[in-house]
Amino acid sequence: MKLNLKEKIFNLLAQKFFGLNYNFSEAKDFNLNKELKNNGGNIPYKKDSISITSKVLDNNKIIKFSNDFNIYACGTEKFETSEKIGVWEYYYKNEIENKTLKKYRVIDYSKDKQSLFYPTGEEHIRVLENGTVETYYRSGELEKISRKTATEIVFEYSFFQNGKLKEKRAFYREHLIGEYELYKEDGILLKKAFYNAQGELDGFYQEFYSNSKLKIETFYINGKKIAFEKEFYENGQLRSCYLYSENKKIKLFGIFLDNGANI
Repeated sequence: MKLNLKEKIFNLLAQKFFGLNYNFSEAKDFNLNKELKNNGGNIPYKKDSISITSKVLDNNKIIKFSNDFNIYACGTEKFETSEKIGVWEYYYKNEIENKTLKKYRVIDYSKDKQSLFYPTGEEHIRVLENGTVETYYRSGELEKISRKTATEIVFEYSFFQNGKLKEKRAFYREHLIGEYELYKEDGILLKKAFYNAQGELDGFYQEFYSNSKLKIETFYINGKKIAFEKEFYENGQLRSCYLYSENKKIKLFGIFLDNGANI
């Protein structure tokens, strides 16, 4: 039964993309040395480290299966080097049981573009020629966009489904750099910070309540708290004030009630 299912997968792909009919059992029993001897080097199948079989069709187009015989990919590659050419399509492995072919990725190797899909068919991630990566919610709204610059800094913006900005940040070699902002779904700023080239907090660090009132304000130099750290109540009244020197709390300037009275 399993072999019949594999044959159906193979035949369906061959028919869908190339208009050809092939039997998967031929590839399953393929013997490289025998094929070389009988065909003078013209090999219709081959095996490599990531695929059990490859069926060479017209113009070097092939169908590949992963090592567990699930659908791997369908496209064109150079037979000698396995270098992929043009558009390749990758599929969810179990959808064949429903007599459908649902792809999870399409890559255009000639233009360095690709798209990834949810199991239900909606586009999930799109990689553009300029390196910009767009991520989408299942319902189609833009969820995140990131772009890598020539200096290897990646600028990333994420959004709520209503289109409001959720988070703004930048990375350099896997650590944060530059301005960082975090928002609520209604557009209220929740956090604001700045990171230096080493990924350390540098400058003012601020957190806010849902009503936009300042909650915490601290100042950093090279990742260490310097000068005053102030904490506020939701009504805007000062709650506490401490003096810091290189992350060490050295003086208390006051603790207050939410009506402003000193404790």
